[in-house]
Amino acid sequence: MLEDVSASIAYQSPPDRSPPNEVSATVDRCRAMPDSSIQPCKVLLLVSGLMYGGGQRVVIDLANAARRAGLDARVILLGYQTREFDRFAPAVVDYDGQYNRLSSLLGTAWRLRRELRRQGSAILHTHGWDADIIGWLASFGLPIIRIVHLHVTPDWIGSARVKHRVRRALTRGALGSAGTVIAVSDAVRAHWAAHFNIRDQRFVTIHNGVDIASFAPPVSTAVARQVHIIGVAARLAPMKGIEYLIDALALMHRQGVSLTCRIAGKGESRAALEERCLARGVSDRVHWLGHLEDMKAFYAGIDVFVLPSVSTEGLPLGILEAMACGVPVLATRVAGAPEAVRDGIDGQLVPPRDAEALANGLTQLLADSELRATMGRAGRERAECSFSTERFAGEVFAQYRSIWGHGCSGTASSKTGLP
Repeated sequence: MLEDVSASIAYQSPPDRSPPNEVSATVDRCRAMPDSSIQPCKVLLLVSGLMYGGGQRVVIDLANAARRAGLDARVILLGYQTREFDRFAPAVVDYDGQYNRLSSLLGTAWRLRRELRRQGSAILHTHGWDADIIGWLASFGLPIIRIVHLHVTPDWIGSARVKHRVRRALTRGALGSAGTVIAVSDAVRAHWAAHFNIRDQRFVTIHNGVDIASFAPPVSTAVARQVHIIGVAARLAPMKGIEYLIDALALMHRQGVSLTCRIAGKGESRAALEERCLARGVSDRVHWLGHLEDMKAFYAGIDVFVLPSVSTEGLPLGILEAMACGVPVLATRVAGAPEAVRDGIDGQLVPPRDAEALANGLTQLLADSELRATMGRAGRERAECSFSTERFAGEVFAQYRSIWGHGCSGTASSKTGLP
């Protein structure tokens, strides 16, 4: 376990400051490669393949955008239990997902190092804590420049437990030697900056984006429903706070408000949530849809999108997709949600862990079709202006260019590493 790391790890954690010499040395190694002045950069997108969440979605969006831009971008997965990456023909590094064990981190890093040697000089863009640490350990001494992408606001950063102190020491090493650190929201940036002294010029916020053309309002928005439908699209995990929405549905049921709730997603909390629905007497109101391929149809079929998260969020893609589809959003004031949803304009924001506030917000939105339509239009306009995949990918690619040089401006599509 990580509690044993301090007794067995050979690496001594650096002080809480950024070591610019290590970053500069890595950049020099990359640019000293033969013909580096004209050689296009190669980008390796590293993420866990043992789950499918926001980080995996972002990697897929970046891989697709890189293909369109003619950038040589390749996906590397730590383990593989999800098929969403099949079309990218990813390289897979064996990984058991035991990120709390030093032996697992080091063993996976050793296997990844072999893949990095095969790939040669590159930018390694990591997503998720395990990918960040394994990528850092694997790239020592190689012509690799790392970019760390922070997606969430984890609670362990401020924990006093021994294993979390060790985890912070590892994180300090990974962040301190990265060429660039990207946060998906200002809230994520502030959360990490409060505990790790990352130099401002290397720490940037790039808000997530969604495919505005794919996620769009239906041609006809005049849908007459006898019963209102609300929707949730999220991984079924404790940080999503879906139990509070179930409690809110029970409150609304007692108040005589008629509605149906559709929940898209899968995860470890489903059984417990179904039991809660049964205990609260709302099982007939909640429809569990599992993983959906056609999310556009999901958003077209709901009146309000709800995300009752309680912690650990970054900038949820479900909120951005709903806004792009012209669906008003009811979300909690957690992490980056207020950076997307303007309270009273694109939707409503309520405190986390407050079933009554969720019930009141839903009741108000469902009772006023004109308000929903106005918020939906405002959300669509905001998504078009601020949260497109093109804007997001363009800002990320600008970071690639800034740490690599003009060789990262794109190449002919035939040279890209993607099929």
